[in-house]
Amino acid sequence: MASRKAKTTRSSKNTHSDSNASSKIAIIVAMIGVFGTLGAAYLSYLSTKTQIELPIVATQTAEAKSTEKAILGMITETSLSSISETPSIDITPTGSLSNAVIVVSKFYDWINEATTKDDFLRSWKLETEGINGMQCTDSHCDFSKFADYWWEWKVTYKLYNCGSNIVHAGVQYYPRYSVSAATLTAPYHIRFRLLEVDGELKLNDLTVVEGPGAECKLELSVP
Repeated sequence: MASRKAKTTRSSKNTHSDSNASSKIAIIVAMIGVFGTLGAAYLSYLSTKTQIELPIVATQTAEAKSTEKAILGMITETSLSSISETPSIDITPTGSLSNAVIVVSKFYDWINEATTKDDFLRSWKLETEGINGMQCTDSHCDFSKFADYWWEWKVTYKLYNCGSNIVHAGVQYYPRYSVSAATLTAPYHIRFRLLEVDGELKLNDLTVVEGPGAECKLELSVP
């Protein structure tokens, strides 16, 4: 009897041990399955995130490059236009001065203010063009000759309004690089006739005269 009880007891213990081992194995297998599922889900998430973000990054990069090109284009266009534009001519009536006197005063003022030969272009453009225009009177239609001449001189002047777009100018010249206007030439008296071209008054011809006529009234004097 004792031997049978002992066998029964050992058999019961073995069965219990086998049951515990099976349970542990089942738990481990289940955990591996869960980790596998979670790992697969995480990898799927990363793949999806990459697929979503790549087009966004690509789009943002393309937009940034497009914006950069647009800005560079505007800077280049602005730079090129500022280089190619010719000087603008802004002549506004001042006080009681006639339009004709203002044009002649600008002609001389821009000559006096010039710091490079290209600056004389503003005065040159105040003369009428063409073979019969004033640009071809003394300079033979050649701006470089006009600029070379005035590069040597500055001018003091008195301007008289003689009516009908006629201006008398009493002028004296002095060297451009002189310290002062002390070395003035003898006075010259010039009568300008101005012509309206496309809505603008321009110097059309000049005549050397003895002095202002009785009909001429002094409007401006620049020492």
